[in-house]
Amino acid sequence: MVVGGAIDPLGAGLFSLVALLSLVDPDPLLEIMGAIPPPDLKSFPAPCPSAVPPGIVANSSSAEEEAAAVVRTFNYDVAHSARFTVFGAGSATVGFDDIFGEERREKKDSGGGGGFGGVFGGWFGSDDDDDDDEEKNGGNATDAKGGNLPEEPFSFVHSNLGYGPMNPNELVIFSPGLNTPHDDSGDGVTVTDLSAPMRVVQYVNVLGWGMAHLHTGTQIDQEPADIFPVSETLSNFLDENDGLLPAEVTDAMAALEVPKLTVRPSDFDKIAVVLSKYNLIDTPLKKAIRRLVDRAVLDGEREGRAGDAPPHLVLMMYSRASIEASAALREWKEDASREKRCDGGDVERCLRKAVTIATIGNGDRDYPDGPAYVHLSTNEDKLTMKLGVNGDRTEGGGRDALYLNVDSSFASPVTNNAHNFAVGGVQLLHVMMRHNGAGGVRELYDLASEGKMDTPENLQELVGAAVVATNCLEWVWDPIAAAKDVASLPGEEEARFILDGHFGAGTYDEISEANRDGVEDIRDQLYQCGRERDPEMEPDGNETDPGVDPGGNETELDAGSGAFPASEPTPLLIILLLGMISSQCF
Repeated sequence: MVVGGAIDPLGAGLFSLVALLSLVDPDPLLEIMGAIPPPDLKSFPAPCPSAVPPGIVANSSSAEEEAAAVVRTFNYDVAHSARFTVFGAGSATVGFDDIFGEERREKKDSGGGGGFGGVFGGWFGSDDDDDDDEEKNGGNATDAKGGNLPEEPFSFVHSNLGYGPMNPNELVIFSPGLNTPHDDSGDGVTVTDLSAPMRVVQYVNVLGWGMAHLHTGTQIDQEPADIFPVSETLSNFLDENDGLLPAEVTDAMAALEVPKLTVRPSDFDKIAVVLSKYNLIDTPLKKAIRRLVDRAVLDGEREGRAGDAPPHLVLMMYSRASIEASAALREWKEDASREKRCDGGDVERCLRKAVTIATIGNGDRDYPDGPAYVHLSTNEDKLTMKLGVNGDRTEGGGRDALYLNVDSSFASPVTNNAHNFAVGGVQLLHVMMRHNGAGGVRELYDLASEGKMDTPENLQELVGAAVVATNCLEWVWDPIAAAKDVASLPGEEEARFILDGHFGAGTYDEISEANRDGVEDIRDQLYQCGRERDPEMEPDGNETDPGVDPGGNETELDAGSGAFPASEPTPLLIILLLGMISSQCF
């Protein structure tokens, strides 16, 4: 099913992400990952415990001190990996295990970096937390801290951890792409500095329905790492793969008597996603995805149970997350087939029933058959064009996948706004759902599967008009470069004419009103409470070690955001200049 026809958000650094993902044998990269020292992680209570939703501490009175025990923030972003954002509580997140419990299934060794041991052992904690016996407390599973877990975790996340009006029938969980921090950068106002939760708020404003945020995690807030000496194996590997490193870097290494390679923080993420793609390492996000799929399939197989059914799981995976999701699904499907987890042994049937995967700007061509896939991308997205699946290149996209594609209004390969979900992809999804009266992503997929989905003849201009209506100046990457490279966008009045003419009078104003909040408005919504006190210190003036809870008991560090470098604000003069350059989106 096919529909439509100076800052690099794929991450600045030494290594080319596309070249890395094109490697046939990335094993030597394990040497680089193993040489990167893990950060000294520290954990702090939520900046504003009173802002934590009452239901966040399951089956308790949700006193502030109880909320502070599970809702935490961290000094480095990697510790937020695979944790849910608690919207309204500053930069705080809640651990996956605090909702779903500890994983009981024994994990297989994936070689040099399997599980959370091996190469990533120091980064994400240990895999040695499996229990043979599940503890019970009053009939409810308990977490590592002894607290009661929700009986229906999907319903719990849906009710307590979403932002915006949640679709009662779907639990949409979004995970971001490469080099995207969880914490606000402080005083930067350019979109490339926006945190993942801020981006989620913008997507919700455009789409009109809510979602939860499960953080991917980034190592971009850390220090560069020196690989010294570079082994002969790694040196030969780098020499044999032209384009992996800039020529000046390889020349400089060759000139040294003992080769040395300095890897930048943005490269850490790139190397990790490549190793993860081939399941050479595990990551918290992949572990969480497998467990989410486990739970969705379990819910789907429990026919006829009492009470309302939990919401259907929709994983919305952007860029890097789409690559990790593919790897996690392949591993889950292999394990499920071997263990006969699904009634009747039909793994693809139970996956199709239980899970919808929406990819955005995907970068993989090995999605396993089973889930209901919706692949969104613009036709100029260079990651998807070179490494992913779209309407023109469907092999490896999963059986019966739905492809939604449109030309980007920003064609510049310099800014790569064709990969920017905020100014193209999210408007495409909005237009297609609104045009078809679909209340959810899965409903749109089902309409397409039944041959009932209609594609408007003027899809391209509708998406462009929606980009204008959704405050796009605030969301483009590198606005000055983008202003010079607008491929096709209507002016405001033309956009109003297009949207009102297709969807009815007042549509443009409705969309514009829902998206009136800019970067600073959203920043204030999410992080104002965190500015009330210094998040680096406990109320009593003491830092909290991540392995100790406020009561002094040893706790496991789930995973964290924190000190992301602040950037310079965009000068007002630039904004005024952009207004003169174009009267359209700018």
